[in-house]
Amino acid sequence: LEHEQAEEAIVNIQNALRIAIDEILNAAADHYPEDWRSLTPQPLTVASWVGYDLDGRNDIGWLDILKKRMRVRRAQLRRYLEQVGDAAKLLQDGDPAAGPLAAAQRDLEAESALCEHEFRLFETANTGDPASIKTLSAGLSEARGRRITDTAPILNNLAEAVGKAGTREAALRISALRAIIICFGLGTAHVHLRLNASHLHNAIARAIGMKGAPEDPGSRRRYLSQLTLQLDKVEPASINFGSMLAERTTARSVFMVIRQMLTVIDAATPIRLLIAEADTSFTVLAAVYFAKLFGVEKNVDISPLFETPVALEKGADIIDELLDNPHYLDYVRGRGRLCIQTGFSDAGRYLGQLAASMAVERLHMKLARLLEARGITDIEVVIFDTHGESIGRGAHPVSLAQRFSHLASPMSRSLFANAGIPLKQEISFQGGDGYCLLATPRLALGTVTQVLAHAMTPPPRKVDDPFYEDPDHTLDFFLTITRFNDDLMRDRDYGSLVGTFGVNMTPKMGSRTVKRQHEATGGIDRDSPTQIRAISHNAILHQVGWLANTVGGVGMAIHRNLNWFTGMYEKSDRMRQMITMAHIATSVGSVDAMLAYARVFDPSYWLARALTEKPSSQRDRLRQLARYLDDHRHYERMSRICRRLAQDYIDLAEGVAALPDGVRPDPANRDSQDDIKLLHAIRLAAIQQIFLLATRIPRFASKLDFTREDVVRRILFLDVTTALEELREIFPATPPIDDLQGFGSEATYTLEAATSYAEEHREIFDPMEALYAIVLRTSAAISYHTGAHG
Repeated sequence: LEHEQAEEAIVNIQNALRIAIDEILNAAADHYPEDWRSLTPQPLTVASWVGYDLDGRNDIGWLDILKKRMRVRRAQLRRYLEQVGDAAKLLQDGDPAAGPLAAAQRDLEAESALCEHEFRLFETANTGDPASIKTLSAGLSEARGRRITDTAPILNNLAEAVGKAGTREAALRISALRAIIICFGLGTAHVHLRLNASHLHNAIARAIGMKGAPEDPGSRRRYLSQLTLQLDKVEPASINFGSMLAERTTARSVFMVIRQMLTVIDAATPIRLLIAEADTSFTVLAAVYFAKLFGVEKNVDISPLFETPVALEKGADIIDELLDNPHYLDYVRGRGRLCIQTGFSDAGRYLGQLAASMAVERLHMKLARLLEARGITDIEVVIFDTHGESIGRGAHPVSLAQRFSHLASPMSRSLFANAGIPLKQEISFQGGDGYCLLATPRLALGTVTQVLAHAMTPPPRKVDDPFYEDPDHTLDFFLTITRFNDDLMRDRDYGSLVGTFGVNMTPKMGSRTVKRQHEATGGIDRDSPTQIRAISHNAILHQVGWLANTVGGVGMAIHRNLNWFTGMYEKSDRMRQMITMAHIATSVGSVDAMLAYARVFDPSYWLARALTEKPSSQRDRLRQLARYLDDHRHYERMSRICRRLAQDYIDLAEGVAALPDGVRPDPANRDSQDDIKLLHAIRLAAIQQIFLLATRIPRFASKLDFTREDVVRRILFLDVTTALEELREIFPATPPIDDLQGFGSEATYTLEAATSYAEEHREIFDPMEALYAIVLRTSAAISYHTGAHG
């Protein structure tokens, strides 16, 4: 389903891009009537990693990736055939373009028919059945001489047709199709595969005798030297599908997948390989080694992901060290481009979103200066910014224009431009955020139009912003935010805040697990925030009412130097952009709500209620709940961190209030704030009722390795679904046998009605399930109010 949703969004982008290309060509035909037919506008490219991303998951195998790639090839060929048919209808009798256009159509028809056959071969193949893989191999080998894996012949025919077309309308239609094929190749989008650095380390370890981590100070240089020796002598190896069945390392399997994609699907369109947690040059060189081993170094763009605090700080140094290695330098010169990815997801939770933005910008600027100093200005730099988790999943919330400049600031873009270094900026539309912005043809057209408006507006030659002229104070401001968030991620009190309810307040999010693979056997330590994924962490903060990853530390940084802050805010566009983001984050949150979620774990609150209760049974349940919570001490930890976050917010609010009229951020939408507070109140009422129902669960003998206390604990963490499954197994609504006749002798014993536990279902379990449904529905509404659509 996720892959289908992504493909639907991509098709909408293609259609929007087609409209943009039509406009470009029409304008060119008006202004350059003699030359426009030679143009092939390529205003943007589109890529997807949905279905190809292996970082943190093990549910996608090499055959799954190839099947998805074959599926999108099939869909794109059908689209091209439809479009070439539309172009042919515009040709008049005797038009000289008919011949080359018909040749392109024949090639597409033949390739489409062959693709249908190969698609069926892939669909019936199964890695658990080697015989089916042999059948796949035989079928693909038989078609090798007839398969088109490079669009060059089709493009040549279309170029000839454009030049010969008798009418402008026909020439425009054919030219637009040619441009689309150049942009997309034999697929609906370019492919981003993603690995983790550990995959590469595991795959190369034996070849170089690596026993520890590649960054181990005592062995680091030896490992790099050994890896360089391997690169000196590596020769391309041939593979087949049997090789892929036999291979057990993820990294080698991925490079084999790349080799097969190039061999049987599309040999011309480059493939991006993103490497998560690439904190050393060794990791990137290992990827270069495998690219050479499998003969794909001319087609794969190896892109380290600088996401962790260490990687963002050292990213430019890592590239500098790589450029000292002749193998890496030859690789990027051969590709004609140097690719990196800067991620905000983990960066945002470890550094805080504003500090992460600053760290990413500094990395961009360092890279521009590094390449200029080395005289490497003849290769394209591709920077893929994924912007990650903050208010929703869309980085800066004000507008798409602000979002783009937040990711790649005018200052960083101007440094590349002034150095004469070609820069390709890439952005991501992730999860529901992307599906919403690209969900319909009109939405996609609006989004693509704004992307193009940003991309085609050149950066200023000089950025006049005091933000960059006072680096000491600016750096201190953002280091304060970094330290605050670093302390948060180490604080087990903060772990209690985000881990107690955790993702149980929301429906299942995304296609990856909450925890990473290395946590698979031990479960999640609820008091350790580092064990929760960035996406889940962000969603939890939305639900507990305070976006600490965006707001945290900003108040402290302002309080440390209030006069400097107010002066800088007044004069600096960049500072205003960042503080506006933090201010909006406060407007979609509620400190009161955060404190209230902590308060439901306060034994004193439940005892205070017990003092006013008249029925003794209800009073006893309230006291029972207070005793249970007193034993587990959640409230002490949660209230401590809530007080700390509230103090930080007070400093932020006072800093904003100190700004002069006319430059102060716009006041928050009061109606929206009231709605959010009402939603939190409704959900808190439902949660309290769930807690009280938990005290009515009958006692039972320990069975199935859990006790009544275990079940109640689950419920207090809002793991209601699992708890109810256990309870309904222990207390069945109906007895297993209600007809005692026909067993060989007469039974006069009558079962008691209570044996069925129907009353417990009716009075406890079913109401609890209904209340939990309200919790989840309210969570969805809060997500929408905070702009998180996925």
